[in-house]
Amino acid sequence: KGLGGLPDGPEYFEALAQYETGSSKTIKQMKKRLTSAVKTALINMSAAQLANPDLYDEYSSLKFPTSDPTEGLELLKEAIKQDFPALADVDYSVKYVHKSLQGYLSPAMYLVPPFDDRTNNNIYINQNPAYPMDDIFTTLAHEGYPGHLYQNVYYLDTSPNPIRHLLRTGGYTEGWGTYAELYSYQLAGLSDELAAFCQNNQITILSLYGLTEIGVHSEGWDEKAAINFWQDYGIDKDTAVEIYDDIVAEPGAYLPYCIGYLEFADLRDKAKSALGESFSYKDFHTFLLDIGPAPFDIIEKYMDARLEKGML
Repeated sequence: KGLGGLPDGPEYFEALAQYETGSSKTIKQMKKRLTSAVKTALINMSAAQLANPDLYDEYSSLKFPTSDPTEGLELLKEAIKQDFPALADVDYSVKYVHKSLQGYLSPAMYLVPPFDDRTNNNIYINQNPAYPMDDIFTTLAHEGYPGHLYQNVYYLDTSPNPIRHLLRTGGYTEGWGTYAELYSYQLAGLSDELAAFCQNNQITILSLYGLTEIGVHSEGWDEKAAINFWQDYGIDKDTAVEIYDDIVAEPGAYLPYCIGYLEFADLRDKAKSALGESFSYKDFHTFLLDIGPAPFDIIEKYMDARLEKGML
């Protein structure tokens, strides 16, 4: 079992989850938010399929603009200009994971540069056959533009106090990468309804991982409980066991992605509600990038002060 099977394990996991996500939500509140996200995303997907019976076939056969990493990064770099603030030219290199590590590393990763050297940017691509290059476009958005590379260099250009580089901001960092990844469906030349379908599908998957992490490390799920949970969503036993083993091995690994994303999504929806037709994605993104990595309570506090003045 995970932390949920150890003395004081659930209490430790709650502290760990808040530390890793930068969210002040309790585990109970995180579970409620993730459950709501799954329900809403599935309803949206079902409604979209009812409106367009061919939508799932379009999803199953969708093609991204390119499978070449460098070409994809350059395409994204240009495509984000309408909704994201400008960034001075950045040097970066696309490299590839050594074959000996392909079985152990994620599909791609951005190596955060030293805070006094914005020019040393490297994105590594894992050419493991399990990670098809045809789907690399959204991963490049997560790691590159408008994800980690873009966000990190933008932040360095604001000349933040050096102490801020020592603070743990996993929820902001990975939440932003996930937000960028989901946003990239809107930049891939897909129809609005297909892009929304893809986004809702990804939100569902991420949230299910988060709920499993809470189940294992807070509620004491064993392997059987995890299998039953995933089989309710059509996932086979072997895949469910792999997910369970990954989550047992590394507590707190998934929540920064799903809770971090949902915190950004909630901030976006709050700003939209407050500003109405004057809401601008570019203004919203500029605010988030200017304030930089921080706990979400602090970000919301500063956003509320600006919204009271009718601006971002």
